[in-house]
Formats: sequence, C-alpha cells, structure tokens
Amino acid sequence: MYTIMLMLGCVKQADTTLQNPIAENKVEQNLDAYFSELAENNLIQGSLIITQNGEPLFQKADGFLDAKGTYKANIQSTYRIGSISKTYTATMIMQLVDEGKLTVDQSIDKWFPSIPKANQITVEHLLRHRSGLYPFLLEEPDVFMYEPISREDMIEKIASYDLLFEPGTDQDYCNVGYILLGYLIESIDNQSLNESLQERISKKVGADHTKYGDQIKIEKNEARSLDYVNEWVETKEVELTNFGGAGGLVSFPEDLCRFGGSLFGGELISESSLTYMKDMEAGLFLLNDKTMFYGHPGGFHEFRSLLEYHEVDRTCIAYTMNTHHYKPDAIGIAMEKAAKGEFVEIPKLENVKLNQEKLQSYEGVYESAERPDHLIFIPHEGDLYIQQSDVMEFSFEEEHAPLISLSNGVFAFYPYDLEIDFQSDGTELKQEFYLRYGGETFRYKRIQKDVKEPVKEEQNPKSQ
Repeated sequence: MYTIMLMLGCVKQADTTLQNPIAENKVEQNLDAYFSELAENNLIQGSLIITQNGEPLFQKADGFLDAKGTYKANIQSTYRIGSISKTYTATMIMQLVDEGKLTVDQSIDKWFPSIPKANQITVEHLLRHRSGLYPFLLEEPDVFMYEPISREDMIEKIASYDLLFEPGTDQDYCNVGYILLGYLIESIDNQSLNESLQERISKKVGADHTKYGDQIKIEKNEARSLDYVNEWVETKEVELTNFGGAGGLVSFPEDLCRFGGSLFGGELISESSLTYMKDMEAGLFLLNDKTMFYGHPGGFHEFRSLLEYHEVDRTCIAYTMNTHHYKPDAIGIAMEKAAKGEFVEIPKLENVKLNQEKLQSYEGVYESAERPDHLIFIPHEGDLYIQQSDVMEFSFEEEHAPLISLSNGVFAFYPYDLEIDFQSDGTELKQEFYLRYGGETFRYKRIQKDVKEPVKEEQNPKSQ
C-alpha cells in the first residue's frame, strides 16, 4: 500500500443550506445499497450515521469486529477514531481557556521546559500545528506504535529532536503537539486525560462509550483493525495509550454526533472559543468549502473515521470503520449528497478477470518525467500487482498492492482514487499508460519489460 499525505485546506465561502434530504426524498434505500456494495466487495466494514437536530436519519452497521467473523458489528460497536481525538483535545483546551486557567498565547515552558524553544512555542502553535516540533512517531514504529511509553520518556524523546522550523513561521501536521496538549490538560486538571474527558465532555453529552482506549477487547464490542488480502487478517495492534490527545480515543458514530451537536450547539465551549477553533484550524477543519461541513477525519492502521457537522441545518455525518479500502473522501461525499437529498450513485466494483497472457502484457518497469519513482507491474495469481520503488526490482516483501481491473487496459486502486489507463500502440505489449490521481494526469513509459525480482508468496502477519 502507498502512504499519501493529504493536506486539508480551509477556504471560506458563502454558507450553503441543506434541504432536510432523507426525510423529504427517502433515499435511505439508495444509500444503504451504496454501502452494501462496498461491504460485499470487502472494501469497508464498520458503522455510520446521519443525524439532523440530534435525531438519526440514517444509521447502519456492517461487517465484523474480528477476522474470523465471530463478533458481528452493531451500531454501538466502538472503533479507534484516530485524529478525531484532536477535536476533543482542542475542545478541552478551549474549556480551560473559557475557565481562565489558560490562554492560547501562553508559552509551554511552564509545563515542558525541556522542549526546544518551549518559551517561544505557544498553546496556539500546538493547536494549529505551527510549533515546529519534529513528527517522529512514525519513523520508529516498533518503538512508538506497539510498546507503551511513559509520559516522561515521551517528553524526553520529543525534546531530543531539533525543530523543523521556528515556532509560528510554518505549518506541519504534528501528532506530538497534540500529545503535549493532552499532557497539559492532565497537569491543569490534576487527573488522567480520560477522567477529564468523562467530566468535561462524555458525561455532559451522554456519550458514555467515548473514552481513551487501551487494549482492544472484542468481547466488549470493540473492533480490531482488519485488512483484506484474499482473506481477512488482523493487523498488529497499536499501543493506543501512547497517542493520548493526538489519537487515543475510541467511539462510535452516534456518540460522535452527540459530541458534534453539543460542540456546535454551544453546550461545551463559548461562542468565541468555537469561532477560534473553526477560524484558526484548531482541532477543526473546513472539510468541504462548498457544503460548509466542519470536522476532522481520523485513521490508525486500517481504522478510518470521520466527523462532519453543518451548523445551519444541525446535520451531522459520522462513520467509524475497522477496514477502509475505498477512495478517500468518497464515503463522506456520498453521505453529504444523501444529506442534501441528492441521488447517490452505486459504484461499479466488479473486478474484470483477465487471462495470464493479457496480464503479462502489462508487466514491466515504467517511469515518468513528472514523478521521481518507478512504478513496477507484475502479474500474480490472476491479478496485476503494482509497486512504487526507486529501484527497478519488484519484491513481494516490500509494500505493494493488487489493482482492480475495470476493463481491458484500465485498472484502479480504490484506497486512493487512482486510475491507470494503459494505451495500446497496436502491438501486444503495452508500452505506456496514464496515471490519473488527485485531478492530475501523469504519463508513464515502459523502460524495462521483464521484472527482475522473482515472485514470492506474500506473507500476511496476523496479530496474536
């Protein structure tokens, strides 16, 4: 699989009012068919909801909590929600501001004196990803993803890196900044982050299942992260306690919308603090500048989540999933369309099977004058596999992915809205293709027909 960084922008435009869609146009069955199609093709599993004025208009759960299919998902199954946790953390920070216990322009050296230039880094810098702190968490995954780390050791590690830039001079999405904000809340409240969450948010909004997570317990209706490669497998479990204020929460869609409705309804923070969060991208992003939905996405391994809220119509959209192999943003867009009463088109997901001769005609190493890395294709067990590499050898031991064949010569990779269209030049061999991604098109030409690395059987590690 490829890791692609998505930058979220914030562009102010005139507000757009929804039309109380589902109640008027009764598109529930269409939306249900959309999600059923994705689930039946092993592209998603999880739970979702659309609410208006706090009342569910559409709600659905599909799939299982484990790879064996022993525990079926329901609308109250809890999932790791990743970076949506930042919205909760930012809300608690603004509650402290409203209470006069903190200011956003206050430097963090009082709490974290060992952090480089802590006397110049402010609470606002942490909230807005403008601190310059080095985002090291994903660089040593075996250390920071899977083994518990104490608060003291985490702060020491954060302090050991030089800043990426001077505080306030740039912006770079930074999980460690929100980890520090979680520690700050603990210091001021003199209790655990989960205790603060329960008192400040969960109990107030009636979201009893929203909490800071620990080890996953499927017998308690908690979902494990699942991947699908010919069969369902469970990915190695991330140590959630390390991510605290940045990504440590578990929840489910109805609870998320209770929080969203209370946050935007003025029940949790002052109007000025909510305006600050929205205008300063402090725990909230304008996710769609046309429909004016505010919120935050989240992800951990195969976990994917989304919380969106439309203020004028008090419409909330949320989903939590333990596998998500479909186009980024597509599910949120489909739910937004349903919330406006628009028809949701059911995607065509049939994988057109090609014979070995056809698949072999695409094998090779390709390069583009517009992109740095090679793309390598190799047929394997009836599918065409793709790998991005700076070398010219394919290996199943490195990250790779099977493509979906939409038709003869056109392939797609659904986790990222990516399409590959091979161009025939009248010969049996396909010498070039066009890569369409993110609204852009890139031309690739084959520079080598045979792939050097012999095909190896892929091993899919399962969590214990």
